[in-house]
Amino acid sequence: MIEGDVATFVDDLKRRSTGDLLKYGNGLLDVPLMDHGLIDEFHLLLTPVAVGMGQHLFASIEGGPRLNLVNLERFKSGVVLLVYTP
Repeated sequence: MIEGDVATFVDDLKRRSTGDLLKYGNGLLDVPLMDHGLIDEFHLLLTPVAVGMGQHLFASIEGGPRLNLVNLERFKSGVVLLVYTP
């Protein structure tokens, strides 16, 4: 549980950390972390689906973020790992 300002907490955690920090999934934390430049990379798994619905990763960010594709990996299952940087 994060008490207080999320961006301040994560910024402090990044400064004190000696390794990578990982956040799974998407949700309410995404916007403040992105607004404060606290996300270094996005690792997105693209799963081929003919029909379906899901939560949009950047729905609450007007215009969406500008991202650069820096790596991709294809798996036999058809899933593709896409790595982006802001």
